[in-house]
Amino acid sequence: MAWIVSIVSLLVVLLMTRKWRYAPICGVIGQGLWVFYAIMEAQYGLLPAVIGYTVIYALAIPKWLNKA
Repeated sequence: MAWIVSIVSLLVVLLMTRKWRYAPICGVIGQGLWVFYAIMEAQYGLLPAVIGYTVIYALAIPKWLNKA
C-alpha cells in the first residue's frame, strides 16, 4: 500500500510541474489515500503532514482553477 500512495503522490507532483489545472484536486484525493494508509497501518505520525498538505492543496484549488 505504501508503494501505491507514494506513486500517487509522485504523480501529483508531476502534474503540478506540468501546471495541469486539476492537479491540486488530485493532490487532495491523494492525501485521502494517505489518511487511509496511516490509519490502516497505525502510522499516526503521518497525519500532521497529511493535514498540512491537504490545506496547501485545498488553498491552491481556486487559484489553479481560475487560471486562464
